[in-house]
Amino acid sequence: MTDDLVNRILTAIEVGTPDGDRYSDAAAATTRAAWKVVQNQLPSKTKEQCREMIITWIRNGLLVRKVYHSATDRKDREGLYLDEAKRPGWVS
Repeated sequence: MTDDLVNRILTAIEVGTPDGDRYSDAAAATTRAAWKVVQNQLPSKTKEQCREMIITWIRNGLLVRKVYHSATDRKDREGLYLDEAKRPGWVS
């Protein structure tokens, strides 16, 4: 994968869902499932391959789980955020 493709995926995850919620790596996530963002850009990858990419990015700190307040559900939820300093191609 190119840095450009990875950055497109990461940007989409950072922007969040159309209703303002954050994407999630939780196995039970449906509309907020981060793996679907990966598969949208890489349709030849399986759900499991896409989930593994998200897990790897969390392990290396590129994506971070944080609590946010969901305006949709009106409660605190955990979602994924991008650590911009670790973005591929980032230059200080």
